Amino acid sequence: MTRSADVSRTRGRSAALLTAAVLVLASCAQPPLPSRLAGLPRTRLYTGQRAVRMLGELHARRLAPKSAAVGVYGRRGELRVWLARFADGREAQQVLRAMLERLDSGGTPFSPPRQQREWPNRFFSVGPGAHNVFWVADDGVYWLEGPPGIIDPALDGLPAPPSGTWT
Repeated sequence: MTRSADVSRTRGRSAALLTAAVLVLASCAQPPLPSRLAGLPRTRLYTGQRAVRMLGELHARRLAPKSAAVGVYGRRGELRVWLARFADGREAQQVLRAMLERLDSGGTPFSPPRQQREWPNRFFSVGPGAHNVFWVADDGVYWLEGPPGIIDPALDGLPAPPSGTWT
């Protein structure tokens, strides 16, 4: 066997190993939402353009996040988490502010949002048929929807908003 054949074979093996390593690392990437919340397993996860479209449909296409994820938890879909990511935290804050103003103005099936003392920098609303909590963490706007008994423990499994006063 010639030296060039050995070099070629070694390069081929190296490329195959590198490709396999990249695929393994990519499959280990953390999903955007946890696999369990409040003891409930995640039963569905929508990401990418499908999740962006789902958010757009809820907001009459007025919302344009750079990425999104929607997680459904429990066999009966007891919890649902909507996550919209934006260019930065400032844009996420602007989007949350606009959502709060829209909800506060009426004309939606949700009660006006209010801050809860036990959930600093998170906003609470009721409707339709669930309790809803929304907030900003980093560059994301989170919306958690579910029954009252599991909202509290579910919040513990999601990123918290920054401390301090939200304006």
